[in-house]
Amino acid sequence: MEVLGVFIFAGGAFGALFFHQYADGYKPYLIIRNFLIAVAISGLIVFAIGLYRYSKMPIYEYKVSAHYIDGSTKTLLFDSKYDPKINAARGTYWIEYGAYTELGVVRFEIISKKKR
Repeated sequence: MEVLGVFIFAGGAFGALFFHQYADGYKPYLIIRNFLIAVAISGLIVFAIGLYRYSKMPIYEYKVSAHYIDGSTKTLLFDSKYDPKINAARGTYWIEYGAYTELGVVRFEIISKKKR
């Protein structure tokens, strides 16, 4: 949501600047410029709402049992706002958790998930 707000703001601000340069009292350009200023302000509002919602998300303490492609198992302990997920591309598997990635994980089980 934050990224969407930034793009809306950038588009509205650029358009408003463009129409402001060529306005020179021409009423339709002034109307378009004012509309684009309103769009840019709404983009800032969307950005602020996204930041607020992200800051209010709870942080969880995870204990995950990761099963690797070679058959081994490892327990991972980490804190995150999001659940871990497994990605695959071109025969390579990895788990994304917190701000980290671990190669070779084909399956995982969440042992515990506690709110911090």
